[in-house]
Amino acid sequence: MRLNNNAYPYLIILGIFLLLVAPNLMSHGMFVDGLTYASIARNLALNGESLWQLHYTNTVGNAFYGHLPLAIWLQSLCFQVFGDSILIERLYGLILYVFTGGVIIGIWKELTGNLSNGWLPLLFWISIPEVSWACQNNVLENTMTLFTGLTMLAYLKYSHSEKTWQLMLCGLFLLCAFWSKGPTALYLLFIPFIFTSKEINWNLKKSVWRSFVLLLFILIPLLLMINFVPEGRRYLSNYYHDQLLCSLSSTQTVAHRFQILIDFTTQIIPAIIIVILSFVFYSKRELLNFIKLEYLYSPSQLFLLTLAGVFPIMISLKQSSFYILSVYPFLAIGFALLTQAIISNTTNTDFARWRRLRYKIIITILILAGGLIWNILQIGKTGRDHDKVELAIEVSAYLQHNQTIGLDPELFEDWALHGYFARYGNISLDPDPHGDYKYILTCTNCSIDNYKNQNLIPVITSSTYILFEKMPNE
Repeated sequence: MRLNNNAYPYLIILGIFLLLVAPNLMSHGMFVDGLTYASIARNLALNGESLWQLHYTNTVGNAFYGHLPLAIWLQSLCFQVFGDSILIERLYGLILYVFTGGVIIGIWKELTGNLSNGWLPLLFWISIPEVSWACQNNVLENTMTLFTGLTMLAYLKYSHSEKTWQLMLCGLFLLCAFWSKGPTALYLLFIPFIFTSKEINWNLKKSVWRSFVLLLFILIPLLLMINFVPEGRRYLSNYYHDQLLCSLSSTQTVAHRFQILIDFTTQIIPAIIIVILSFVFYSKRELLNFIKLEYLYSPSQLFLLTLAGVFPIMISLKQSSFYILSVYPFLAIGFALLTQAIISNTTNTDFARWRRLRYKIIITILILAGGLIWNILQIGKTGRDHDKVELAIEVSAYLQHNQTIGLDPELFEDWALHGYFARYGNISLDPDPHGDYKYILTCTNCSIDNYKNQNLIPVITSSTYILFEKMPNE
């Protein structure tokens, strides 16, 4: 079966993305947040826990209320269907990104009226380093980004037809985005104020009404849950106090509020370089055409929406660069529209040459196969935190799963250690020095004064950690 010529650029983009994520997507080792969510989703799927009683470990997050639960619920379905494997959360993330790429192409079609050069926003999207990093590390923003993209796509379809059901669908997708990560999705309420056709005069009343309708899709389910679902009400109350209030008042992870702007600017440097190169390599006549307002209308809307997603993060001093992951598809489409406007006169010629290339199939296969093979070769290897991963795997194989062991208090705030033990063996680590546990985990550099009077023998020893077994006194 021969592929359509237009399919080759998309396959090449997919191959490049697979190459970008290959070092860590399928290997052992993950960012601690991703470990946490995977462990909670696994517990929910395999231990028969309630949807509203999420559980991490017996000593950390015994009752987890740190985030709204939709992304964890969806991931738990994968564990229910496919069982317990570290590849589950990896494949979940990869599938999310494939679907998100499809949504980006759909938005592109709504904005341009065709699929010509639909690969271009995908190129800008994957050029942002945070995108491939997040795919590898199972953050909740991966799920939220899919739903924010679907929200935009549904609204664009509604703006062309003004069919009520499409606005309602937009509200449902926004609700899903909100329940995936919380208030960071609410910048999409600005869509009705930002997006309108250049052929239609902007109408403030219509924009306010549409935004209010979208807001109702957030508020009504919350009110219904608070009034009629006691478990959901308790979850929301704890989430509000544990996560939202702490984020706004006490938790601080950055030195100043402008850090998110610095992170954002750093992440988009590769995309900006691509845009600059487009300006450099094309003629002055094409640049003069680019200056026309008609070429800047849609990109400016997308850039405004991007900033609407970035600036609210500055409210809190609890910031991480991946908090704004969901704005990058919109930014990528905006950059692609700019670039297409510059090279529109030469694109068809370039692709005519591409179609005549004898080796286009070989080039596509090499890139795509290279990405697939490299990812497959990483299965079973360790990409990061080698000592902790190997220790967790070895101890989980030695001990029975679903138990609690002692932990040297000096190691308690090593959150990745908790994460790996939870993920590989559902083993909880308790730093209570008075806990009566048969096994105690410590490290080679930790003080051993606490264990001088105990009858302990080393069971497992790594270069960094030691697992002691407490023997009965004779």
